[in-house]
Amino acid sequence: MITSQDYVRPASAVGDTRALCGCTLLDAAAAVARRSPDRVALVDGTEHLRWVDLLDRAARLACALRDAGVGKGEPVGIQMPNGWEFAAAHLALAQLGAVTATVHTPYGPAERTRLLEQIAAAHLITLAPQADGSRLPVLVDRSGDAVQTLWPPTSQVSLPASQAAPCDPLSIFFTSGTESPQPKVCLHSHDGLVSNALWVASDAPITPDDVILSGSAFTHLFGTLALHLSLVTGARQVALDRFDALRFLQISAREGVTVAFLVPAHLVDLLRSVRETGVPAGLRLREIRVAGAHVPPGLVEEVRAELGASVVVHWGMSELGGGIYTHYLDPIEVAAGTIGRPTHGSAALIVDDDFRPVRAPGEVGELLFRGPSLFQGYYGASDVTRAAYIEVDGVHWLRTGDLAAWAEGGRIAYRGRKKDLINRGGMKVSAQEVESVVARMPGVLAAALVAEPDARLGERGCLFLRIEPGSRIALEQVQTHLAVERLARFKWPERVVVVNELPLTATGKVAKGTLRQWMYDRAPTA
Repeated sequence: MITSQDYVRPASAVGDTRALCGCTLLDAAAAVARRSPDRVALVDGTEHLRWVDLLDRAARLACALRDAGVGKGEPVGIQMPNGWEFAAAHLALAQLGAVTATVHTPYGPAERTRLLEQIAAAHLITLAPQADGSRLPVLVDRSGDAVQTLWPPTSQVSLPASQAAPCDPLSIFFTSGTESPQPKVCLHSHDGLVSNALWVASDAPITPDDVILSGSAFTHLFGTLALHLSLVTGARQVALDRFDALRFLQISAREGVTVAFLVPAHLVDLLRSVRETGVPAGLRLREIRVAGAHVPPGLVEEVRAELGASVVVHWGMSELGGGIYTHYLDPIEVAAGTIGRPTHGSAALIVDDDFRPVRAPGEVGELLFRGPSLFQGYYGASDVTRAAYIEVDGVHWLRTGDLAAWAEGGRIAYRGRKKDLINRGGMKVSAQEVESVVARMPGVLAAALVAEPDARLGERGCLFLRIEPGSRIALEQVQTHLAVERLARFKWPERVVVVNELPLTATGKVAKGTLRQWMYDRAPTA
């Protein structure tokens, strides 16, 4: 059982608690349903669910889960694609005061079991195929053996009053594991996540007239934010169970999508689709919100030119949700060069290696964050939680592990992962800086630079490239391009490996740990 007694976040890291809304997820969704019961809440394929329908399905799922023994504080895994079933199950668990533990759909049985064992979760909600070809929500035990159908519910017992309070735990998110296969467990409260969605909505602004589509999975915190935005504002949510660029554009045009949630790799695929098939008639995209990885500046400009939509850059982590972001009305150069400003009640600090605040514009240091959207701690790992914070001038800040610099107007420029530095003979090379320059080369679809052991220098750069079909890019071409772009010679990669696809984590980030293993395989070298 998980309760607020499991919270181990330092009190001084919270920031301005007056920004918190003081409500649960079900409070927010029920308020929307009372205002607009007959408006469409969620589109899933050909099905258009009204708010009253969505809340009714959530209530009936809550009854079935309660009858199966799920109660307050119990962590329950959800492993499903984006759809009405995920939204209803998430609301049902919130109704019972249980804790949603998101499990990415690419994870197989062994990975899933390992994650559920880590949080002592006995159950998982997933979809099971039916004889007619449909899929319905079922509750399975941790091993996947015992299966209980949740829909349609067999019991018609009336639902008790909500068991959750704003301070109670709502969700668990597992960190992405880009550098390590062992994820950490981030525990979030109702108030923290619901408030975070309300802040983003007010800053955007997102209204009930908006239509939201997330290419990011609801099991990822960025995708959850997209879902929560609908639940707190009444904006229609269009569920996309898997991302395909052409399908995304067609559905967006058909449903009048105004706000999309994507990762940078999706943008590359979208632009390629537009070049091949054109922009579908009726596309109304106002803004594309992007998170999960660095956004190359050229992508921001191309999206605006080809799709007419602004790119809103989100910087966040599983530990804090949407913490820093730009605005869709910002000039192109803001999204192309910065990650914006901290959200409500929050603050950022950039420090040097001795944890002294960095004030000069452009000077790079480690990015620290504090604010009321911060997670409540790594569940079951209080020592790891304490080690994640540093005290500066009497208050605690979360160490993000990211590098940043101050930009114009109090905005923050992202400079890559601190661990993503290559130490070439004592000279530090930022992988993100090199990747950004290489991404502007004709024919390059994606680039990732990793450190390769070198007997003389200690480390050197190995560049992995995904390129357009029919293209050929050799090391000499890359180095010539970097020379034209006036990148210092010591930053140049000394090997180029061309791959069909870059390995990604379940959250869409490049899995650089996997790439380091690939360096020892016989991959084609350009």
